[in-house]
Amino acid sequence: MNATEARAARRKAGSSTLEERLRRDPGMSRRIDKHLAHLRLEQQMIDAMQRQHVTAAELARRVSRQPSAISRDLKGGLSKAKIGRVEELAEAVGYDFVPLVLPRDRKERREALERLTRELAS
Repeated sequence: MNATEARAARRKAGSSTLEERLRRDPGMSRRIDKHLAHLRLEQQMIDAMQRQHVTAAELARRVSRQPSAISRDLKGGLSKAKIGRVEELAEAVGYDFVPLVLPRDRKERREALERLTRELAS
């Protein structure tokens, strides 16, 4: 049984996911949304810009783009952008963009992240 079939079987049996159960509490749901918002690519770019004191207009100048294009990127467009564009914007504010594909197994994931952390730190 794959994950989709398992989810369908749980729903048919009336059970719910951990996230669904946690989101029944409005306070917990707000906390989940707050933390997920920080993981959005656009928010990460905005945070990097703020740390480097770079405005959207300055970023547009650095990458030779129209300010309106940068505005669109920061309001949801980066999640649909090509990796090269995200790399270009990150580089313009002095950051690296590191896309990750991680194993789902918790132990393997931890090992992969530890290995990546060592590689990035060296």
